[in-house]
Amino acid sequence: MEKIIEFKNVDYAVEEQKNKKHFILKNITLEIKKGELVCVIGLNGCGKSTFAKLLSGLISPTSGLINICGLNTQNPDHSYQIRKKVGIIFQNPDNQIIASTIEEEIAFGLENLCIPREKMKARIKSSLCAVGMEGFEKKLTSTLSGGQKQRLNIASVLAMQPEIIVLDEPTSMLDSVSRKNILDLLLKIKSIHKTTIVLVTHFMEEAVLSNKVLFIEDRKVNFLGNPYELFSDEVFLKTPSLTPMQSSQILSFIKSLGYKVSMKALKTKDCANEIIKILENHKK
Repeated sequence: MEKIIEFKNVDYAVEEQKNKKHFILKNITLEIKKGELVCVIGLNGCGKSTFAKLLSGLISPTSGLINICGLNTQNPDHSYQIRKKVGIIFQNPDNQIIASTIEEEIAFGLENLCIPREKMKARIKSSLCAVGMEGFEKKLTSTLSGGQKQRLNIASVLAMQPEIIVLDEPTSMLDSVSRKNILDLLLKIKSIHKTTIVLVTHFMEEAVLSNKVLFIEDRKVNFLGNPYELFSDEVFLKTPSLTPMQSSQILSFIKSLGYKVSMKALKTKDCANEIIKILENHKK
């Protein structure tokens, strides 16, 4: 697959005192391929949100190089093109909504891209259809639920047709049903549009559905790879800065009792099937 995101020896620091820097991220080197869903995990304050802002071009690294679709984020001449290629969605949906109606909210971003009115109407309609809000054009944004507001933010980004969508803990303020709906929507967008999605999350159940997990610890990349490798690794599961999935904890406990169990049965259904197998064998 084509490389779409590249970090080379990236540091990000802020000045605490005169001539003294506090590093938030250090020596980040990685690649993300086109069409991948990558979940970024780690403790609060580890640098996840900073990573999302660097990736979106909202801030520039202190040192190192970030290329987005071959464009250098530190080059001012590339800023407009990067904004077109990367859409970002934040934790609190209210922080991104500025218009009074849904139609006006989606149109705002399209106007900034100088999209003609006729094309704008078509994009608004198709993006709302994609998030299951078709026919909501005239609805007031103030009347929407938290889940609907986040869907609207996703629709606004989709209408701009970015190649990359970055989401910074978009489901943390939602209930479990809305959280599942948003995640299902992201998986659908990835499948249909082949969009590259970078999802910052603290829900391990979301991370296990990704192509890759990026685990940030102590300001550095501790792991980047298949989520099943990470969440089935008992050494990693004992890392204080990694919250194990409930299924991982259950499987680890069963294994400690002497039963043979697959530590990669991380999804709820797969974990339940492992338990059923053990119970059936125990009856024999």
